[in-house]
Amino acid sequence: MSDLSALHIQYANYPEQGTTAIYEYTQNLAKLGYDVSVIVAGREEDPTYEEINGVKVYRIFPRNKAQRDLRSLFTFTTNAGRCVNRIVKEEKIDIIHLYYTMGASLIYEMLSDKRIKTILDIRSAPITLRYLSGFAGRMYAKFRKCLLESEVKNFDIITVPEIKIGMNLFDYKKRIFELPLGANFNIFHPGTDKGVRSKYGLEGKKVVIYVGAVYPQRRLENLLTGFKRVVKDCNTARLLIVGGGPDLKRLSGMAERLNIDDNVIFTGYVPYYDVPNFMRASDVAVSFVPITAEYNYQPPVKTMEYLASGLPTVATSTYSHRKIIKDKKNGVLVNDDAESVYQGLSQLIEDSSLSNKIRERSRNSVKNYDWSEIVKRRLIPAYEALEQF
Repeated sequence: MSDLSALHIQYANYPEQGTTAIYEYTQNLAKLGYDVSVIVAGREEDPTYEEINGVKVYRIFPRNKAQRDLRSLFTFTTNAGRCVNRIVKEEKIDIIHLYYTMGASLIYEMLSDKRIKTILDIRSAPITLRYLSGFAGRMYAKFRKCLLESEVKNFDIITVPEIKIGMNLFDYKKRIFELPLGANFNIFHPGTDKGVRSKYGLEGKKVVIYVGAVYPQRRLENLLTGFKRVVKDCNTARLLIVGGGPDLKRLSGMAERLNIDDNVIFTGYVPYYDVPNFMRASDVAVSFVPITAEYNYQPPVKTMEYLASGLPTVATSTYSHRKIIKDKKNGVLVNDDAESVYQGLSQLIEDSSLSNKIRERSRNSVKNYDWSEIVKRRLIPAYEALEQF
């Protein structure tokens, strides 16, 4: 089976915090002897082409490198379609594995050889824009779902990180495969990092970490409001928000208004391989995901990485979190309001016995979610199933 060649395509950097699946899937496939290429977006400092651990990386640079807008997405999509056809002419490609973004089916329409097997990888359900509410919000969500339904029709199979995402969106069950998210156990592991603590003045502090993209839809204002109560009880508490995004400015201003700006650190974007150091500099982790229809079935990568790192974790009680975390066993489950976040964090900060018990259990509780195991048990069988379509 290792003579199979796969081409992965995503409008994302390689690697990038928050879109780690394409990186981990392809790196692990290459380790197993598969011929793997990727077409991804590039940062200004990135080369147009390079090989990373045997993976051939082709980069396309959006018009607007500073901001991911629709024009940049269209530029990437059309150029990716042309790049695919150049690669197909020069190399044997058996599978095209495309990670969904709006308009992704254009790449399929541009494909010169329709005999190549195709996978559409849907990482999440359509997310409603935060500034749209009521009727407008419902119509936008309906539009996104209809668009998605129209775009999946030409692909041989569909993969989703949680099977309920697929079942809620589509009717053709036989074509849907569950491809879970995971953690790289080689880099996310328990330990301490004095360098990060020293850099950010965290010596002697109780550090709570949140890792993830900072978008308005994430509703992180509830996390900040809950953390204000934590600071009132424990003035040495610090909240480390690791990640970039368009909501950073608003949340930074909110921290000032709440008078906790000295207790909250916004790092901005952090490269994927540096994220484990921030986790090893922390005492408690928080996986705040709004309990909404869009996010309920979405398994967050950060939760797997927290647990693999041995961190006592507070997580909102979404369906996907309840599959991973058993309350008071390997984490603490809470509602998504500020008061509940405060209660959960306080338990792990103040109750060292509970915190230590959870720390001892957390890594082993997600051992089946190592990316290498997911590739062997889920991704490769999905590739093999393509022969039936």
